[in-house]
Amino acid sequence: MAVPGEIAAGRRRQEILANAAVSNHPLFSSISPDVLHRLVRTQRLTNRLYRKVIQEFGAIPPANRLMEAFLLISEYEMKETAKILGVSLSLPSLKTHLSRSDIELLGRHFNKYSMKKILDYANITSEVPIRNYESLEDCFMHMEADGWVMIELWARHNRIDPRWRVRPGATDNSGIASIPVSQAMALVNQAMLDHLDREVGG
Repeated sequence: MAVPGEIAAGRRRQEILANAAVSNHPLFSSISPDVLHRLVRTQRLTNRLYRKVIQEFGAIPPANRLMEAFLLISEYEMKETAKILGVSLSLPSLKTHLSRSDIELLGRHFNKYSMKKILDYANITSEVPIRNYESLEDCFMHMEADGWVMIELWARHNRIDPRWRVRPGATDNSGIASIPVSQAMALVNQAMLDHLDREVGG
């Protein structure tokens, strides 16, 4: 009979697998997302699948709050975070105050909570990336891929394989030739912390 600690560990592994980009694993790349989702939700298969993924992606570094957020944020929330990060990094490079039309454009892509984070994160950015965008519309075309590039940099810096969360092709549409690593670290760290704080706040 499993003890409570083992049950908690099993549930954590199950949740990590449910949010992981498991399709990056060669063994699972041909399995449809729906089937994969059902597999990782099957308790008796969790440990076996988890061991297979660990063999390919490598061990997870010792748990800390930011790493927990990286592994456990849902796929939808991670995609939204990537978009927020992409816009936040490039916003200062537009070298202009946001106009009413810019605010309206942001509002068509993001809710009020996300817009607040974008403006907060933009204040963190002291260095701008190589290849500035000429307008917000130009930035929006590449924002999610730019954000995934930052998340990938953050993961490598923290010694975890980005394939745990960054899906194939996620960075292909990035419009930035070079992102300052210090900015990527600062912005992704803040995004992970904000997620944890929101979880605690309910």
